[in-house]
Amino acid sequence: MNTLVPAAITDIASRLASSAIKKYWQPPDAEVILETLSRLLLRVHIIIEEAEGKRLANEGMLLQLQMLIEGMYRGNYLLDRFKYPALQEDTKEEQVLSFLLQTDHLGDEDLAVLPIIGPRKCGKSTLVEHACRDHRVRNHYSSILFFRENNLKDVNMSNLREYAVVKHQNYSSSKRLLIIIELACDICEQTWVSLKSLMSCSAPGTKIIITSRSNEIESLGTTAALRLDLLHPEAYWYLFKTLAFGSRDTDEHPRLASIAMEIAAEYRGSFLAAYIIAGLLRDNFSALFWCSALKHLRAYVRSQLRLLGDHPNNLLRKDQSVHCLRFAEASYPLWMSNYYETDSCPDRAPNISDIMLGGDTPRGRFEVLGWKSRMAPYYSYMICCTTEAPGHAVCRKHS
Repeated sequence: MNTLVPAAITDIASRLASSAIKKYWQPPDAEVILETLSRLLLRVHIIIEEAEGKRLANEGMLLQLQMLIEGMYRGNYLLDRFKYPALQEDTKEEQVLSFLLQTDHLGDEDLAVLPIIGPRKCGKSTLVEHACRDHRVRNHYSSILFFRENNLKDVNMSNLREYAVVKHQNYSSSKRLLIIIELACDICEQTWVSLKSLMSCSAPGTKIIITSRSNEIESLGTTAALRLDLLHPEAYWYLFKTLAFGSRDTDEHPRLASIAMEIAAEYRGSFLAAYIIAGLLRDNFSALFWCSALKHLRAYVRSQLRLLGDHPNNLLRKDQSVHCLRFAEASYPLWMSNYYETDSCPDRAPNISDIMLGGDTPRGRFEVLGWKSRMAPYYSYMICCTTEAPGHAVCRKHS
């Protein structure tokens, strides 16, 4: 069978994939490698189909064919890893666990502190939550205590748990504590000094993880700060596509996939949009609705740029007000200023998706449910809205 050269092609596929991983991970070279690998895998697939059609009986040829098939599987897997890179939390979580499980040298006087820095809604809380759910971490600490910024006032050892959310309690382990502090920006120096003083009285091995958007907390760390960022376009598209299509195969809906890709590109990495807009697309799975959504979105972004001078996603990240995107005509405008997470959704809060589709809109200032996370720590994300003249829609801050 002259067209079948299994060993050679398997070797080429393996070498090409390996060199791509080692040398060409970053664009623009990655695009060339992806295209070359994709063409090679297509040729390999054709060769395999031809070989299988010949109903080979020779054991040696069958063995080589099996090697070629396995090489094709490996190549396709690596190609998908290139196209859909793992979310950054995967590797960042191996780093958080390393910090939490490391046994400090005897005699160390400094309380171990790991700062985690990144823009809002980039996954800081989710990353920490996943690490704290690891059974090794839960066996290592007697208590895992969670504080938000406004819970740190007047804290002392006698009422430490009164001001904290107890994430885990393990009476059989040592008395070492794990303290998680979630900040919006910086922490008051006096509060930080008092907290560290309190923690120094706890069992050896007690550690602190502190998360914030501010680079200022880096100076609080006893180890290098861990930095997170928003998803890059390829990873964001993978998230958006997964949310919009669910279990449906995108290859069976190329037109919709093309529209969804344009919508995802307009939103520039916004998690708010990924969950809300992709959810709307999933629930209204038709080319007519998706085309209309793209049309409304483009007009919406243009109007916000013209009126406010910046992309609505950037304005929301700066806690500024923007118009709410709506797919139906409304008798009065709706502004939304900010969104925040809470452990529980307020009763009877309207859903932003219903309002965007033309549902009844309350008057004045109110809060709506953006989405409920299906990932730990399972927050509900609330959006602050107002139908009044542009100003500052005040959010209630939940502990």
